[in-house]
Amino acid sequence: MRAFRGLAGQIRSRAANSVTGFGSTGPLANRPAYDTIGHAFGGLYSLFSDESHPQLAGGLSADLVTGLTTATGVLAALVGRLKTGSPQRMETSIMEAVSVLTTDGITQAFELGRDPGRTSRHPQAQNFCVPTSIGEYLAVHLSSSQKFWQSRCRAMDRMDLAEDPRFAEYRRRESNYFELVPIVEAVFAAKEHWERVLTENDVPFAPVLSMNGYLDHEQVQHLKLVDRQPDGLALLNPPWTFDGERPDRSNLAPKVGADSRAVASEVLSDEEVEKLLATGVLYADES
Repeated sequence: MRAFRGLAGQIRSRAANSVTGFGSTGPLANRPAYDTIGHAFGGLYSLFSDESHPQLAGGLSADLVTGLTTATGVLAALVGRLKTGSPQRMETSIMEAVSVLTTDGITQAFELGRDPGRTSRHPQAQNFCVPTSIGEYLAVHLSSSQKFWQSRCRAMDRMDLAEDPRFAEYRRRESNYFELVPIVEAVFAAKEHWERVLTENDVPFAPVLSMNGYLDHEQVQHLKLVDRQPDGLALLNPPWTFDGERPDRSNLAPKVGADSRAVASEVLSDEEVEKLLATGVLYADES
């Protein structure tokens, strides 16, 4: 994906909507930005890493949330036009869009009085990611519900923990969370069949799946979220249903740049589009 600067900067004065790297004004207005830049500047690397050891993350979270934020903004602008009769100009940037993902981290910074890191929310959320005796990992999230804590203690066959003054109440568990973690890990590492036991005891949990594990899971297949192509390529269907029906999608994924000319032609002349293609600001694959 090309940096959020070129085309947006070229058509900013005429487009109804604008998506840039850092906003259309201000000291960083002309700086280019990619997904990694959005992660770094927006605080995601800090939030998802151990203290004083920022790490790169897998996936394109910043790019994707910018797309979702843009789509939401366009819809809101259309509603505004319907209500007022006047066109609405929508602007956003990868820097601004990342704040959608860091809202909780910003809240934590206020509550803690310091910058949060990867484990800052765990005591409050009462969540765990534990290995089992067969080498698989399970994630459990209890939150503040006393019911789920009791259910987990039953599933673990450790009702003594429910009476332990360090863990009996939510606030005590929050204060002593890092003492509880190794106890829970040891219990899970010693037994099998956790999915069945946790389900029977109504504990909120999920297996920690890989990407292929997610695509192949029976629940994902039941909801028909994925179309497997003859060559094995997994195409995601729209993540909604309307009146029980999932919208149709093309069985062929477009190539990168397949729609560049058509989109740019909505706001630029053919001559201007050709110039952008020739200078590398736009890329088109029309084969």
